[in-house]
Amino acid sequence: MKRLLTVIGAFALLSMAVSSALAQDRLPSSEIRRIARSVVMIVTLDGSGEPLSTGSGTIVDPAGYIFTNYHVIEGGSDFAILMIEDIAEQPVLTYFAQPVTFAEEFDFAVLQIDRDQNGRQLDPNTLNLPFIQLSPQPVDIGEPIHVFGFPGVGDNFLVFTNGTITTIQNGDVGGQRIPVWNQTDAEISPGNSGGLAVNNQGFMVGIPTAVQSEERTGGRLAYLIPLELIYALLELEQPQPGQQQPQLEVTPFATPEQRPPGEVPGLDFNLTPNFGGTSLQAGFTPDPMIVEIISGGDLDVSTFGYGAECRGFATRQPDYSVRWAGTSAGLRFFFLSQGDTVLIINAPNGAWFCNDDSYSTLNPTLDFLNPAEGRYDIWVASYNAGENIRGSLYITERGAVTPANPRG
Repeated sequence: MKRLLTVIGAFALLSMAVSSALAQDRLPSSEIRRIARSVVMIVTLDGSGEPLSTGSGTIVDPAGYIFTNYHVIEGGSDFAILMIEDIAEQPVLTYFAQPVTFAEEFDFAVLQIDRDQNGRQLDPNTLNLPFIQLSPQPVDIGEPIHVFGFPGVGDNFLVFTNGTITTIQNGDVGGQRIPVWNQTDAEISPGNSGGLAVNNQGFMVGIPTAVQSEERTGGRLAYLIPLELIYALLELEQPQPGQQQPQLEVTPFATPEQRPPGEVPGLDFNLTPNFGGTSLQAGFTPDPMIVEIISGGDLDVSTFGYGAECRGFATRQPDYSVRWAGTSAGLRFFFLSQGDTVLIINAPNGAWFCNDDSYSTLNPTLDFLNPAEGRYDIWVASYNAGENIRGSLYITERGAVTPANPRG
């Protein structure tokens, strides 16, 4: 009996471990819904305005730039952009777009939204659209990914699937040996082309493009265009006559050689955040946005020159990243916990900001008046070495919401 109980206990522990590992490879439903707002259906139209084909795309900039496959837009004269208002409903016509640049050889294209659903011209700089942040790190073999798109098998509803990176295939591009294809066992079907693959942090890592099947065994693997190739193409590909090169904030993956000689490594915003990231626009809801984070790390931030009063211990990679868009009077970040923590933020202009205590508490706060658009990389350090403090990162536009009054 004792042996039976031991076996049952071991099996229970194994089941818990497997469940925990699986949970780490999943995206929360709230994150799926957030990401889905940036995934679009593209209807390619002929010269008479009749549909030729459909595919998927991803908004990667608030000004309406869309990454997709070349074969999705091939032969088209105009491109209808459909977006979801409710994840349980089919997408609706919202905009029209035109190609900005493409690389037929690598099946990559960029569209930009330029008209509303009635065909009226728009100023793209006023769109302030939801968008997906590109991953600051290359995807690795065995890494979990999540795929979004509008395959025909889903009856034009958004379809979400999971898988892992099974293969990385290098090729020659512009004199460089870089990944030109990633393969995944995530399920994709016709209509997924041009859509979105993200990692566990919700960052874009590739574009679903094609499927390879093996008849005898029924095996299937999908091909993704990796971000390394996209970065190279945007740097090397010349726009077509009369077309404008997209002004995207696209930075090639950082390498140690890119650091200026003698620069202290310090905290590195090029690394993947510990607890993920999000895209927010002015007027976001719910406000405040709250993210659970555990502070601390092995690096003594007082040695990095972020200010005489900036001290504490953090990881080299950020804890969280926020891509901000829109116009607001103020944006506040604070960390609420039962311990002594320090908040460090690298702003879109590259400036560093740090705070220890605020509002007569041990909870740190950083305020940005008229916050600039771009990425805010956030670290939550523990004031004392060796401490890891569980707490909540608050992000708010509401001045009444403070560490002393988190409900406002």
